[in-house]
Amino acid sequence: MAALLIICLCVVAVSAVYINQVMLTPQVVPPSLQPREGFVAITVNIVEPSTNAAVTPTTPTFTIWHMANPGVFPINSKTDLISAANMAWATSVAAATTMSIGPGDNQHVGAGYKQYLVLAIYPGTTNYLQMAKMISGNQGLIVNSQVNIDLGSDGYPDPIFLVDITGQTLSPTQAVVTPLPLRAFVTLSDNTLSNNTPGNTDVAGAGAQSGSGVQNWQITVTTDNTGDSFVIGRVYLTFNDTQAYLTPKALTITAFDGTQTIINSPTSENIGTTSYMYYYPPSGNYRWTYNGLMMYRSTGSNTYVNIAWAYDYSFAGAGAGYGTNVFLYWDVIGPASNGGVITAYNDDVIINNWT
Repeated sequence: MAALLIICLCVVAVSAVYINQVMLTPQVVPPSLQPREGFVAITVNIVEPSTNAAVTPTTPTFTIWHMANPGVFPINSKTDLISAANMAWATSVAAATTMSIGPGDNQHVGAGYKQYLVLAIYPGTTNYLQMAKMISGNQGLIVNSQVNIDLGSDGYPDPIFLVDITGQTLSPTQAVVTPLPLRAFVTLSDNTLSNNTPGNTDVAGAGAQSGSGVQNWQITVTTDNTGDSFVIGRVYLTFNDTQAYLTPKALTITAFDGTQTIINSPTSENIGTTSYMYYYPPSGNYRWTYNGLMMYRSTGSNTYVNIAWAYDYSFAGAGAGYGTNVFLYWDVIGPASNGGVITAYNDDVIINNWT
């Protein structure tokens, strides 16, 4: 019995290694020996990232492009993409769209050739595209991505993906093409948020005091449904008295799943008697959805996003007047048009030495 148990454990261990090293390792498709021509069809199944359940988005757009310079990616501008084909969609599937592969789709690589197309996805007005899973969830097919090109000329960049079809069967005739399935991983946008409205902080001790502290805010999605998400576009703080008694330090944003974003060097600005500390983004347009931080309430995650702000304090005395009013602001970007629609939130606390 013990020997059988050991054998079973060994099989499980070997299987785990196989899954980790083979199934979870991105596939690298070798170049074809000769340029390839024919037809390939693309479908896109729209699914939830944690459960893979089908998702029906609102007014999404899927477009497949040929490349003016095959395989040269990231591209520099929209003119690097040619001959667009718009994909029809119904419920949770972008329907099969057939593309002809010709000499212009072959990139000479070493001793062979690779064939590429580019897929652009707009997930619609109610969903975010989870970029982190687009490559890992389409292994060997989607091999690269970028989010800095505005394809629609609306002022906001679109997520585009390099699709490697080198290892896929090309049909000699359009009539018998078998669709190549891709997946778009989308989360539901829910920008109705609440916070725990923490109380004021009175530093410890009597008389003049110096030291360090951390102020925490907990942000929740009001409905608290698993699968909800929001994107933080900007986080900053303001202080009255030009932060007379406080020295701002690092700010840490902890997502639902525990992933932390730490900003050590904020950008400061003084306007009158108010001091502004901009923590995120460090640069770039905060109104772009894909410049923001995705907060996704996946299965088994925490129920809140935590924002922790560290500071040093130095009070010359104690009592009335020895306090600084600190406002935390966080702006959330909606998915419509990949940016621009902002929902603004704030909360304030007083850090004082009144004892």
